[in-house]
Amino acid sequence: YSVGYTTHNKGDENVSLVGNIVRGAEAYGISVNSPNLKESSNVSIIGNQISGFGLSVASSYGIYISQTFRALVQGNSIDGLGGSNATYGIYAANSEDSTITGNIVYDNASGYGYGITDCTNVHVIGNTAHDISSDNYRATGTNTGCSFRNNVADDTTVSLSGILQFGNSWQPGLADYAGSPSGAVTAAKGSLVSDTTNGKLYINTDGATTWAVVGTQT
Repeated sequence: YSVGYTTHNKGDENVSLVGNIVRGAEAYGISVNSPNLKESSNVSIIGNQISGFGLSVASSYGIYISQTFRALVQGNSIDGLGGSNATYGIYAANSEDSTITGNIVYDNASGYGYGITDCTNVHVIGNTAHDISSDNYRATGTNTGCSFRNNVADDTTVSLSGILQFGNSWQPGLADYAGSPSGAVTAAKGSLVSDTTNGKLYINTDGATTWAVVGTQT
């Protein structure tokens, strides 16, 4: 660990890890881990810079929270993750009522951007991921009341089955365009474009520049 925190037997409250710089760690960059199913609460991990990992252990994370209640993970920058095992930039496990927002994870050559597992009411909002070798955003296990909203990635590689998603860059959306988008507009398959010149609605059929008029329109 470079910055590590493990709670006492009953869990702790009002923990803040703010403004740290972590470089070249071989395991966890920042970890808040509450043992024996004892939750910590009101944990803030804000404005930290984590980079240059050469990770070799089986489970490795830039920022890791476990058994945590009401955590805020905000404004952190994580890059240069690597090594021989899969890694996560930011990961929440068995936590609840927490928010992961405004972070950036990039240049992960051996794993994922953001992940949650077995969480309740954990919301991943307004984050950025790019140059990630596997899923930019990922959910595993059984998650209840969680969401991924208004996040950005440089491709559409995510694994979020059963998770509420909206406003993310990889999701089809509705856009306005003056004229037919066919051959002119590139978008994800299933995206919708409103032709403001001719009053028609188009749907993308190939994830590139092929569009079809929706239904019967005159």
